[in-house]
Amino acid sequence: RYDPSNPSSYVTEGVVDQLYLLMGRSLEPVEEVPAGNVFGIGGSIGNLILKSATISSSLYCPSFTKMSFVSSPIVRVAVEPTNVADMPKLIEGFRQLNQADPCVEVLVQETGEHVIIAAGELHLERCLRDLRETFCKIDLQVSEPIVPFRETVIPPPEGRAVTKEFVEVSTANKLVKFKIKAVPLPQSVTKFLEINATNIKQMIRENKERNTNEQSEATSVSSDFKEKLREELKICGENWEKELVKSW
Repeated sequence: RYDPSNPSSYVTEGVVDQLYLLMGRSLEPVEEVPAGNVFGIGGSIGNLILKSATISSSLYCPSFTKMSFVSSPIVRVAVEPTNVADMPKLIEGFRQLNQADPCVEVLVQETGEHVIIAAGELHLERCLRDLRETFCKIDLQVSEPIVPFRETVIPPPEGRAVTKEFVEVSTANKLVKFKIKAVPLPQSVTKFLEINATNIKQMIRENKERNTNEQSEATSVSSDFKEKLREELKICGENWEKELVKSW
């Protein structure tokens, strides 16, 4: 965010109290570090840096760009302390984890849940272990992975030719490729489902009861609903009528 016209913007002054050479798992304190070495810093300046920063004695030093990664965080879980009184420790642990790991993302959702977004299952396990053993040192409860759904499907725009029937999507490492085709339900079918919302709820309850009682008999409501839905899909075309078989 370096602005040559206003070099003092986004600038905070701090003091580097300690320098360390990274010697495997240990840190060796030193008085100075020659140019070209990777080293660690300590002191109050650590509280001023979120993930990355440019440290310079001159305001006219252009800032470095942030680190870029091939993969992006995709696995999302909600975390809460076993003891509610330990919530301040969890918040502080989140801050330290976010600062220590450049690939992890931490946030608070609108529901108030504290969420960790990691790059994969192993990365998530490491983040949770760091929280329990290093940053928080408290017992944590972790939810099942959260999958956000934010997409929608609309008909093709009028007057514009659709050149691709399928959309090809590749993973970040280019090892897996997906072909996806999505189309909206016909409007008549959508209205039919909305009108029969009560019947759908009743069918769901009946299915749960049949699974519990190990019964397989279908009720008249279920049979009538499926037959009417088949008629609606048949009106929309042969392809839609085939989709009914895949729905149950």
